[in-house]
Amino acid sequence: MNETKLQPYNFPLWWYGPGLAVVWRWVKEHIRYRLRSTGFMLFIRHLGDPLYGDYTRAGRIISFFLRIFLLGFKLFWIGLNCLALGFIMLLYLLLPVMIIVEILYQLFPFG
Repeated sequence: MNETKLQPYNFPLWWYGPGLAVVWRWVKEHIRYRLRSTGFMLFIRHLGDPLYGDYTRAGRIISFFLRIFLLGFKLFWIGLNCLALGFIMLLYLLLPVMIIVEILYQLFPFG
């Protein structure tokens, strides 16, 4: 591998280039893991199947609405995780800028 040493002059290029790609892959893998751990796609695929093999009309109706109710909770949980991951991604993008602003504020106070 052609590994370049991290220097202060090329740090922003690495942070917003390969470093951002690493964080983006981590976010995608985390979302993919969350979808698999909740069984979301499997749940969608079997939305119309009755629970516990109850093929009566009432059993099908009850199981459909129960699964819709559970789907709402799963969507809420996945959305909350995506929101947290979006916050982490935003923090990653803004962190160097915030650090530079704070250093400049400490060196040259406004008041």
